[in-house]
Amino acid sequence: MELAHYFTPQIIPVQPAFQIRPDESLQSQVEFMDSSQSYDWSAFDVAVIGIEEGRNDSGNAGRAHAPNEIRKKLYPLRALSRKIKIVDLGNLKGRTLNDKYIALRDVAAFLIKQDVISLVLGGSQEFTVYLAEALEELNEPFRISVIDSMIDCSIENNDFSASGYLQHVPQRCPKYLQDLALVGLQKYLCAPTQEKFLAQYNYEFVRLGYVRDKAMKSVEPILRDSDLVSFDAGVVKGTDLPAQNIANPNGFLSHEACQLAWYAGASDRLKIFGLFEVNPEKDTPSQMGLYLCGQITWHFLEGVALRYNDYPKKKIEEYQSYIIHLEDYDVDIRFFRNSINDRWWLEVPGGEGEMVVSCLRDDYEQAANSDLPDKWLRYLKKSNCKSVNRDI
Repeated sequence: MELAHYFTPQIIPVQPAFQIRPDESLQSQVEFMDSSQSYDWSAFDVAVIGIEEGRNDSGNAGRAHAPNEIRKKLYPLRALSRKIKIVDLGNLKGRTLNDKYIALRDVAAFLIKQDVISLVLGGSQEFTVYLAEALEELNEPFRISVIDSMIDCSIENNDFSASGYLQHVPQRCPKYLQDLALVGLQKYLCAPTQEKFLAQYNYEFVRLGYVRDKAMKSVEPILRDSDLVSFDAGVVKGTDLPAQNIANPNGFLSHEACQLAWYAGASDRLKIFGLFEVNPEKDTPSQMGLYLCGQITWHFLEGVALRYNDYPKKKIEEYQSYIIHLEDYDVDIRFFRNSINDRWWLEVPGGEGEMVVSCLRDDYEQAANSDLPDKWLRYLKKSNCKSVNRDI
C-alpha cells in the first residue's frame, strides 16, 4: 500500500519545552514520512495520523487545526523511557468528507495488518466509526472504549456527526464488535433514550462519579481489553482543557486524563488510539489546553513503550490460575493472575468457547466472598451461553 498517496507530510517546527538536548526529545524518536522514500511499515511500532477536519459541525470548525498544534506541544517533550519506532505520516488527504472517511479506514486497516498502532489526532470524533470498520475487516472479535462525558448518539434522526455517530458503530460492525464501553459519562448530560438504545447491546457505562469513588484503577481493565480507544477532549474539565467547543465545569482532571491515556497505551491488544474534539481556537497560551493534549498523547506513547507483553501476547495458561466454586449458583469461575504486575483476568463461558476478559483483584475477591462478579455476569449475558443456568 502506498501510504504517501493518502497523506500530506508534515514537518512541524517546535520550540523546546524545557532545557533539553535535541537527542533527548521525543522528536528525536520520530521519523517524518518522506514521500520520495519507500518503507517497510512493519518495522514501525506507532504511526501518527493527523485529521484536519471540522466541516461536519460548523460551530466547531476550529478542530481542523488541532493535529499540527498538538504536534507542536508533543514533540518537544522528553523521549520515551524505552525507544520505539514512531513514524509521522502527516495529515490525511481528501477533498470531501467521505474521501477522508474511506482513506482513514483503509490506512488504519493496513497498519493493523502490519502490527503498527495508529495514533490519530483529530479532527472530529465521528471518524471513530471508520476506525471501527477497519477493525471489522480483520474478521476477529474486537472491543472499543469511548472516553466521553456524553453519549454521542442521535436516535430519532440517525445523525452522523461528532455528536451523533455512536449508534452507527454497532450498525456497521454487526459481526465482530464484541463490546463497547463508555468511560467518564456524566448522567445529567445523557438522555434516558440514549442509555436505553445502547443498553440493548449490554454495553458498559462507567460514570465519572463511579471512577472517582473507586479510583482510576477501576477503568484500567476496560482499557486493557480495548482494541480501539476514542478519547473526546470534552471529557476533561474545562478549566484543565479549555481547547474544546463547549467547556464543561466537571470532568476528568488533567492528571487523570494522562493516566487514562497511559492505560490505553499499555494495553497489549490496543491497535488504535484517537484524540478528538480539540479546538485550538478556544485555547489561550495562559490556559495551556494544547499543552495538556500534548501530554495526554505523550502518556499514551509512554504506555506503549512500557507494555508488559501480557495476554493476549502471552498465553493465558502461563499465568497463575485460581478456580472458585460458587455453591449458591453451582458454577466455577476461573481467574488468572500475572504475579509480576498483579494484573488479573477472568474466564467467561461463551456460545463458541471460553472468553477471557481483564478484571481487577476486586472481582476475584467478590467471587471469593461467594458473590458473582459483575463483569463475569455482564459478559455471560452477552455470550448467550446455553450451558450455564440462565437464572443466574
